[in-house]
Amino acid sequence: MRLAAVAALVGLLLAAVSLSAGQARAANPDSVDIVGLAYSPAQLTVQAGDTVTWTNNDGVGHTATSDAGAPAAFDSSTIAPSATFSFTFDVAGTYAYHCSIHAFMHGTVVVQQAAASTSATPIASVPNAAAADGVGRVGLVLFFSLLVLAALVALSIALGRRRVLS
Repeated sequence: MRLAAVAALVGLLLAAVSLSAGQARAANPDSVDIVGLAYSPAQLTVQAGDTVTWTNNDGVGHTATSDAGAPAAFDSSTIAPSATFSFTFDVAGTYAYHCSIHAFMHGTVVVQQAAASTSATPIASVPNAAAADGVGRVGLVLFFSLLVLAALVALSIALGRRRVLS
């Protein structure tokens, strides 16, 4: 029984760590995953000066190539499976892009002009909402992991008492 409880605890901790690592990666707002022959998200909004990274999570090569008429041109060439391509968007505007290997794959990056600072000295610090959301998710995952662990321990104890009484 104790071995089963320890195994359950280790499994839950590993699940919580992998979930939180995946959520931290997903929380990066300046990234595009290539999966299932599609860009995800298909539309991304960033600020001028931000760098967007495309990660190829498909089993075949892809490109991220700007369409004609984009404010600035970019072309990743072939992004191999598990590889990445990054581009810094310095000019505000709408950038439609496609995969030159798979013509049906399309995406858009909307680049907004960076807001001008009105004060050289910040009055108050505002927490990053995305970071807080990621922390909240990790806490939620850990809470439910502990809840499941407590249920497994209680079940293990109940089954142990049942065998003693039999």
